[in-house]
Amino acid sequence: DLVLGGNIPPTITTQPISQSVNQGAAATFTVGASGSTPLYYQWRQDGAAISGATASSYTRANAQAVDAGLYSVVVSNAYGTVASSNALLTVRIPPAITAQPVSQAVNQGQSATFSVAVSGTAPFDYQWRFNGAPIGGATASSYTCANVQLVDAGNYSVVVTNLAGAVTSDNAVLTVIVPPTPPAIVTQPQGQTVLLGGTASFDVWATGSAPLSYQWRFNGVDIGGATDSTYTRANLQAGDAGDYSVRVTNLYGSVLSAAATLVVDTNIPLPAITAQPQSQTVIAGQSAIFTVTATNKAPLSYQWRFNGAPIAGATGTAYTVANAQTGDAGAYSVEVVNIMGSTISADAVLAVHFSLTVSATPGGTVSKAPDQGSYAPNAVVTLTATAGLGSEFLGWSGDATGTNNPLMVTMTANKAITALFSGSDCLDIILDNTNAAVTYVGEWQTGNSAAGRYGDDYRFASTAAGGQSNVIYRPYICAAGYYDVFIWYPQGGNRAPNAPWSVVYDGGSLNVAINQQTSGGQWVTLGTALPFAAGTNGYVQLSNDTGSSGHVVLADAVRFVRVTNITFTAHAAGGGTVYQNPDLAGYEPNTAISLIAAPVLGWNFSGWSGDASGTVNPLTVTVVPNLNITGNFTSTVPDLVVDNTNATFTGTWTTATASDDFETNYRYAATVSGNATATGTFTPTVTVAGNYDVYVWYPTLTSSRRSAAVPYLVSYDGGTTNVIVSQQSGMGSWQLIATAKPFAAGTSGFVRISNNTGEGSRRVAADAVRWVYSAIQDSLPVILAQPQSQTVDAGTPATFTAQAAGTAPLGYQWQFNGVDIAGATSSVYALSNAQPGDAGTYSVVVNNAVGSVTSSGAVLTVTPVNVAPAITAQPQNQNVNQGGNATFTVVASGTPAPSYQWRFNNTPISGATDSSYTVVNAQPGDAGGYSVEVSNLAGSVMSDVATLTVIEPVAPRIDWISVTPGGPVRLLVSGSPGHYAIEASSNLVNWVELTNFTTTSNQFQYLQPSASEPQRFYRVLLIP
Repeated sequence: DLVLGGNIPPTITTQPISQSVNQGAAATFTVGASGSTPLYYQWRQDGAAISGATASSYTRANAQAVDAGLYSVVVSNAYGTVASSNALLTVRIPPAITAQPVSQAVNQGQSATFSVAVSGTAPFDYQWRFNGAPIGGATASSYTCANVQLVDAGNYSVVVTNLAGAVTSDNAVLTVIVPPTPPAIVTQPQGQTVLLGGTASFDVWATGSAPLSYQWRFNGVDIGGATDSTYTRANLQAGDAGDYSVRVTNLYGSVLSAAATLVVDTNIPLPAITAQPQSQTVIAGQSAIFTVTATNKAPLSYQWRFNGAPIAGATGTAYTVANAQTGDAGAYSVEVVNIMGSTISADAVLAVHFSLTVSATPGGTVSKAPDQGSYAPNAVVTLTATAGLGSEFLGWSGDATGTNNPLMVTMTANKAITALFSGSDCLDIILDNTNAAVTYVGEWQTGNSAAGRYGDDYRFASTAAGGQSNVIYRPYICAAGYYDVFIWYPQGGNRAPNAPWSVVYDGGSLNVAINQQTSGGQWVTLGTALPFAAGTNGYVQLSNDTGSSGHVVLADAVRFVRVTNITFTAHAAGGGTVYQNPDLAGYEPNTAISLIAAPVLGWNFSGWSGDASGTVNPLTVTVVPNLNITGNFTSTVPDLVVDNTNATFTGTWTTATASDDFETNYRYAATVSGNATATGTFTPTVTVAGNYDVYVWYPTLTSSRRSAAVPYLVSYDGGTTNVIVSQQSGMGSWQLIATAKPFAAGTSGFVRISNNTGEGSRRVAADAVRWVYSAIQDSLPVILAQPQSQTVDAGTPATFTAQAAGTAPLGYQWQFNGVDIAGATSSVYALSNAQPGDAGTYSVVVNNAVGSVTSSGAVLTVTPVNVAPAITAQPQNQNVNQGGNATFTVVASGTPAPSYQWRFNNTPISGATDSSYTVVNAQPGDAGGYSVEVSNLAGSVMSDVATLTVIEPVAPRIDWISVTPGGPVRLLVSGSPGHYAIEASSNLVNWVELTNFTTTSNQFQYLQPSASEPQRFYRVLLIP
């Protein structure tokens, strides 16, 4: 259309939009339009104008279902009209329940269905609930509970939801009707086997209408009070074995369970002790722990005993004696109890010993005899104090006083005793020029100005040829020994360069010229390790007779230092080792040690040399200064020599002779560079495999022809070695080229010489090769220190030690009486608690890859500890018939084994000296109290009194006689236990024995079959 003058009709630029709102909410429609203003608007619902809706937007507040429909708007101006498109208003109505789920009652096992009807805007979601809790998967408008049970009874409701909201239904109650049912047993009581004295429990599970009642039965008979679903029977006895059942009852009937058979296991042995408590010895104040191991299929209880008496509260498998004292020493046992009875363990004897710790102050030593780790009460120990050089014993301190030496100590407690000494000045003696032990002859002057003097002053004398001045330093030597001797002087330019000192010692003298112009102000050595006798025989002298004048000799101080540590190492020559036992860094002078010569394989010990001789092995020597001893070993394997005439050569070799060739000739070849063009191979035939040292022999060549780099190849078992040898030296002798190389038996090893020296115009000589059995070989084990025999108290430790050497690794296996001890595989074997059964011979087998050696046997003696007797089983009261025998028995422990003396009414019974006593043919006069005194060296103990009652025979009598239906006659007879005869007679004259028998009871019955006589008399006779 053509619009003129700007008159524009309306045009819709933005259409109103459809929308959905919840009931009660507001909905607003808006339109966009253009055109000449003014513009006019008229909103419409379903085509009908809405009164007052004349704006560009229209809001429908509180939307309800009736407001749903099509909304549009007509826009107009002076030049035209235009209508918008329709916008749909949807009003969502929240759910409302129009039909609630209905309560219902159904029989158990049937189905129940709940339904709901709702209004509102679809779609709807449903969630059914049981007692307020959601039911999984129940999301339809109805819910069915199939096969309802009592647990399904309750409140059912549903929550209905749509986009506008949710609503919860009322509760519908489901009532489950259970029809009356008689009892039914679901789980039967079960049979079982229970130990005598144990507890059995039977259970039943039954269903049926409540209430259910229960009545348990034993072998078909009701058990009083047993009216629960569980029945428990405690402390079972043999008579409790049988069938147990239960009757379950309700208003609608009853049911009887199957029988559950109870077996009471009466086959229960007495407790068996598998590990007895062990005797032991402890130091007073320590703890002792006794343990027992017992087995049984019945529950066990324990009661520890001390000397046969129960210990209060000691009811476990272990018992600890804390802070043990002498009063705790004795016999410990344990009674192990089950329902059948008890078993008493063997006695474990506790010995409480005392410790004795000894020490010494500097200047001496102290020893104890016997030297033990602990001592029995009242044991006597001898302590001996030994003063060192220049020291005196002053007395004892600690748990002993006085100066008695030796000191006898009686062990009544743990003790610590110290030996006191004055110390020693005999180890280091210094005499200066003012000491009274220093004497001067001739002309001596005193000086005090020279630096480096020892004390306040010194003496000096002018030198002269044939001078007569001298000074003597004469020490007091406390005890013979070896001493180092020193002098001290201040040096100076006018001092004699050759001051003549001399030392006179035991067995010799030593002259030393000292240059006193140097080394002053310090101790200068005159001699070392010189032997001095005890006393004042030895001395040091200085003279002024230097052979010339013009100087002075100085006398200041002399020092004598006792040698207390001598270094000594024995040597070995050849294939072997010399071991020292003990092997110390240093020894006290005159210490006796053992030298053990141990050859390697293929070598023998051939003897000692130096300061010892002979072939004694081991060799005991005394260590003194400058001791020199060598153990010599000789090879048993001969040398192997291969001459060039037996060698294999390749290339060009020339045979020649020389004055120093090995035998008759040698070979030589010209040297080359690069690869060898000539080789010589020397192959030995080895009969004894082992390590060999390899030597070569070559003669003298013209000097200009000698090679300085001859290559040798040594091939041995497992490898090769290349050796370069200069033949410019060592001619005409054996030259070592390889040490301790392993060669196997046979001809696999060799030595090869080549000419590729890299030199020109020279020669290599091939003459002979020698194989010498090396001193470096494996060796058998050698025992350096044998295990030592020892004696220990029972219950104390014992330790055996062996020291061995040889090719490592070394293995050890200890033996007891020649039989291997399991697990004893170190160089030390220890018994922590030696018992008499451990006494015997202990040895050790030491082995390595070469072989084995067995030590000497060390004998272990185990001394029993005296323990006072303890009665572990008392004699028991007895009743015997007159003429019978009664035996009383006692069980006792103690070390040594106790002796016995039985008593009757406290009077010793002659000859009754065994652990049991029998009264033979007991008579009334034997009735009374029997006891026994048990004794040994450690003491005695009296048993309880056991009473013997002698039962005198009672004359038999017939207490009652009757005739039973059918005619038999019954007699009731009383009398003492014994052998009886029953006789019958019809006339009191002729008696017929009906029976005879032995009874142990005081009353018995006799039944005689029907008798034909019109009258009958009976009598009972006691037969001796």
